[in-house]
Amino acid sequence: MTDNVGSDHDDRPWPGGGAPLLVWARQLGWLCWAERRLFSLVGAWVCTVEQPSVTTLLAVSSRHHGERSEWWFARLPELRELPAESLVLPPEGPFAAVCDDLEGAEALGDAERLAVLCEVLQPRLLATYEALLAQCDGVADAPVRRTLRQASADLEQDVADATTLLGCIGTRGTDDSAVVAAVEALQRRFGALGGLLPLGTDSAAAE
Repeated sequence: MTDNVGSDHDDRPWPGGGAPLLVWARQLGWLCWAERRLFSLVGAWVCTVEQPSVTTLLAVSSRHHGERSEWWFARLPELRELPAESLVLPPEGPFAAVCDDLEGAEALGDAERLAVLCEVLQPRLLATYEALLAQCDGVADAPVRRTLRQASADLEQDVADATTLLGCIGTRGTDDSAVVAAVEALQRRFGALGGLLPLGTDSAAAE
């Protein structure tokens, strides 16, 4: 990553090619914020679920989100007059509001929380990682690319573990209307957004 890049150079291309530096910085800041928020949200669920197996899985998943947030913070570039922490901001789009609503949704059961996590939130975050990985270009992007691959593999395992547990604690048939309704409602909140966060130079550079 580039160190001590002045604000007058924030719109220059990422060294080695790719999106402007400030765009990359904001997107990595969004990833850090998203992982921190999921660490908090999933951690709060640990105290609300009833089944021990779900408690254990959510605790592990929360810890992994926290660890990945630290990976992204370490990848933030050092920009003069723009400290790394100032880049860790809520992304554009519905994600921040969705998390706030889920944190207050006390009526969600164990299966609903697992389904929301492993069928909506985590897969969308994984799709965001994959989209960013496709944008990496050039030797200078190698550290970010490496972290994206590591984070993707880590998250894929979390999704697989939660999916397996979800299949064990309840059916996923048509009678499981509460789980299906929770997932469908959340998917509608994100609309046409393919991942969890908006990507691209236009939205990030506009700030």
